[in-house]
Amino acid sequence: MTATVAFIFEGQPSLALPRMLDLMRSHLKTEGAVTDASLTALTFEAADLRLTLTLSLAGDAPTVTLSMETESGDTPLPRLAALAYAFVRDTDVAAVIWHGTDTRIPRAQFLSGLARSFDPEAARQSARPTGRIAPRRIAVRDASAAPVPQFRTLRFTGHRYDAHVAAFETHLAAELRRTPTASEMQQLEAEYEPVKNRMSALTTGASAAMQSAELRAASLVICVTSLVVTSGASNLI
Repeated sequence: MTATVAFIFEGQPSLALPRMLDLMRSHLKTEGAVTDASLTALTFEAADLRLTLTLSLAGDAPTVTLSMETESGDTPLPRLAALAYAFVRDTDVAAVIWHGTDTRIPRAQFLSGLARSFDPEAARQSARPTGRIAPRRIAVRDASAAPVPQFRTLRFTGHRYDAHVAAFETHLAAELRRTPTASEMQQLEAEYEPVKNRMSALTTGASAAMQSAELRAASLVICVTSLVVTSGASNLI
């Protein structure tokens, strides 16, 4: 099986494939040799895997694609994730495109998502608060000195305006209980229609937001992390 990951660089970096391969070989736990080389491609073969680096200058940013092929029947994706993490950490890669996708994962998001698996100490350092949090002072008050709220019981007291209040409440109760007329129903539907349209627009917008590049990238990092954790983070490369 062959798995790929693309590294996107910004600006005009100095991209030398032999130097990139040397950096990757420092993280590999296997010996091998370069079997094919050109200006835009490089192939490295070892006993249990084959790496191919391909440089592309087309598009809006230079891209280096790393392909990993293993001799065994096991998926190379966990080993590829470990090698990609080390490479991104040690270089100026701006974004990563993971195997089988076209979503650009920003550098910081990719590293932070996999740091817990491959660099626990760095993950703990980034999770620590940078400033001291002072505890909030709580003032102690004497409960006996607190004012006692005065509750007023509403009841008819025989004043001259109580009859008007009672008549209004009776009329209001009757209005609320009666069946609305056809014209009133039409008016209610007309007033509700703009609200329904706004709710529909909000629902559609939320659905579109779930498809945004940021959320797709975050979801993809979670998938890669789960893959690494399932396979075990040690001895991957």
